[in-house]
Amino acid sequence: MGSALTGHVILIVDPQVGRFVLDLQAALERRGAETLIVHEAARAFERTREFRFSAGVLNYDHASDALHTLIGDLSHLAILLYGDENAAAAATRKVPHLPFAQPDVASIVGALVRLLALA
Repeated sequence: MGSALTGHVILIVDPQVGRFVLDLQAALERRGAETLIVHEAARAFERTREFRFSAGVLNYDHASDALHTLIGDLSHLAILLYGDENAAAAATRKVPHLPFAQPDVASIVGALVRLLALA
């Protein structure tokens, strides 16, 4: 598949690790990215002190104040939101981001490749 994401470290924030998240992680890693999955927004913020992330992919299905704070704190990163219809409404940050109301692994990976190519 190639190395379109080689050298990038991607933060995945999702309260559950189900099939979708594991498929997303595998697809990103096949494209050369390193990934880290965390389940809580507060834990994700802690991890930003340990790793230099290129982008974040965040599930917005269970939005909380902590997730809103995390999105603001990650203002230096490209963010892809996915989840229910609230994901589109949440896309108010003035940095690159793409809300996905109906997540699809291939679409998210493709959007992330294009977004990071512009950076």
